[in-house]
Amino acid sequence: MFPFIHVGSLNIGTYGLCILIGAVAGVGVALIRAKRRNFPVEDTLFLSFFALIGVGVGAKILYLITILPDLIEHFQEIFTSLEAINLLFTNGFVFYGGLIGAVLAIWWYTHHFKLDFWQSVELLIPSVPLIHAFDPPIGVAFTNSPVAPNGIPLFPVQLLEAGLNLLLFFFLLWFARKPRPQGRVLGAYAIAYAVIRFALEFLRYDYARGIL
Repeated sequence: MFPFIHVGSLNIGTYGLCILIGAVAGVGVALIRAKRRNFPVEDTLFLSFFALIGVGVGAKILYLITILPDLIEHFQEIFTSLEAINLLFTNGFVFYGGLIGAVLAIWWYTHHFKLDFWQSVELLIPSVPLIHAFDPPIGVAFTNSPVAPNGIPLFPVQLLEAGLNLLLFFFLLWFARKPRPQGRVLGAYAIAYAVIRFALEFLRYDYARGIL
């Protein structure tokens, strides 16, 4: 596990690097598929950017909702410290919030620019597990974690999730080759990922979220 890559005096965080690589790969796949489907490439690029913004905003909002009782209890302590505010907004994201945020961002863009919403969603959906696969198997270290037990060998859930997301990406590429009824590709992704995540939860050291 390498939380940083050292290039001379420069320390590059692998978490952010992996997210960037995944985003570039996902957008690249979407652009290739757009050309094959005669979908406007420029709109595909802008849709991807809006979706990525929606991912970040949605994932952060849902995370803040999950810790709302703690935020209320420690409101004064958190929002009077610049360091605490920085930690609050740069750490902690919930995937399903990101998915909801991305879909809402795509809806806004398609509504505003008069594009077909379902066609746009199903153009981008196969890229989602590809981006998620880079989130990130090499950027996690458990030597000084406030949550995971330190110094104890743990099952590499991140690597397993990355592999399963890659398999889901290839499945969705195959599934989306033929025209499907509206919402079918999105539904296939949502069901498949829910099954994957449900199974992985039994292997995660994540008791803080409880049964939810």
